[in-house]
Amino acid sequence: MKVFLAVFGLPLFAFLVIVITIAYFIGQDCENYLYSQVLSPDGQHKAVVYQRYCGILVGPATRVAIIDTDEAIEDVGEGFFMVDGSPSELEFEVRWIADNELFINRDLDGTEQRAPDSVGVFSPITVTYKDSL
Repeated sequence: MKVFLAVFGLPLFAFLVIVITIAYFIGQDCENYLYSQVLSPDGQHKAVVYQRYCGILVGPATRVAIIDTDEAIEDVGEGFFMVDGSPSELEFEVRWIADNELFINRDLDGTEQRAPDSVGVFSPITVTYKDSL
């Protein structure tokens, strides 16, 4: 029995510690850090650029979301545009073209996750990307 514990006990214990540590860090709540926001021309919405941080194993991601003017950054979930990295390290511009049209000026390289052309269900906002002009 002592030989069994000596041979398998320590590696098994180390494995469990690693699994529990990873589960702890993955289970951490994500936090949003506002980087910039742009109010729509009619004042009804704002486009927010924020960094979403979900722990050391995931790393920072820059996201863009459209929310109502009275909503806070804490209320934002995933957003419709995402690229890995911190917003201060990435080069792109977000601006409103009209009350219901947002333009994202960024050279797209295929690493982005994005909504195809509109956001929202009841009163959709068209999203135009630099590569689609």
